[in-house]
Amino acid sequence: MKKYLLLGYLWVFSTVILFAQTTPPVLTPDSNATVDNPFIVSYVDDATWETSIDSIFYNSVKLDAVGVYTVDADANTITFDPSLQAILQTPATADLIIYVTGYNDATVSQTIGHGAAAKFTITTQPTSPATNGAVLATQPVLQLKDQYDNNCDSDDATQVDASATGNGTWTLGGTLPQTASNGVVSFSGLTASSN
Repeated sequence: MKKYLLLGYLWVFSTVILFAQTTPPVLTPDSNATVDNPFIVSYVDDATWETSIDSIFYNSVKLDAVGVYTVDADANTITFDPSLQAILQTPATADLIIYVTGYNDATVSQTIGHGAAAKFTITTQPTSPATNGAVLATQPVLQLKDQYDNNCDSDDATQVDASATGNGTWTLGGTLPQTASNGVVSFSGLTASSN
């Protein structure tokens, strides 16, 4: 009995199709963007690009097209409204990427800062003085927050006053008001007297 060895050849063909992509316009970030107000990214005029935007992502999150951003072809700007999408309500520095069919991705690093101080949280509760009229045993410390509960870490201007409330008649003494430092208001030398 004869045995035959059949050797075959396998030819693999692949086709690679390359499509030419157009260079997108250069984007310029808004250097004053905060979570509180709309901010504007500008670009070099390109009528085809600006009318063909497929999607925009910030920090890897796709932005809703309705209302969150508006393209102004006359001014060559895109205005973003943080009040309409949560990802724009958190301070960050992240890539803003604009996708347009037929163009390479347009990318710019956009920083969004915290908003103005709108409220605070008490991070250290005060405790009563050892004797009437003495310095509070533990002085209060506050963290300033913006409207979206972000820490106001760069706030060095907001002043906070203190007053006594609750049962009894108390008078607070000491240096008031206190000014924030990096968004933190640390009281010192507050005294409490009961009348």
